[in-house]
Amino acid sequence: MSGKPSPMETELLAREERLVYLLLKVALPEFEVLTHVSSAKLLPRGEHLGLAVLDFVVCRKDFRPVAVVVLDRAGEPAHPSRSRALAELAGTGVKLAHWRVEQLPSRTAVRNWVLDDAVPGERRFAA
Repeated sequence: MSGKPSPMETELLAREERLVYLLLKVALPEFEVLTHVSSAKLLPRGEHLGLAVLDFVVCRKDFRPVAVVVLDRAGEPAHPSRSRALAELAGTGVKLAHWRVEQLPSRTAVRNWVLDDAVPGERRFAA
């Protein structure tokens, strides 16, 4: 016995990430929700100077992205590469939201934000 957890015992999402995933799935059942996506997947080739892992990407059924959700955790410093990647993403037309894990938006607010074509750019949600 090595003491290492087996792959079947490893949790891929932290508790707060599971809550956000479920919120997105309930609010947006007609969309796919991906977790831990590299920013390089969303940026045009050669434009990903600051690579980062994005917490959640909301996609149409054909897996074209429509929105990115980044979790802002209290006490966690902003990483320069993540900040650069988010700045680059803001210009692509994909909606970008920052959610505080201790103040998640309502299901209705999430749905309205994703479905409203008149809401461009970056948005910070506060409940």
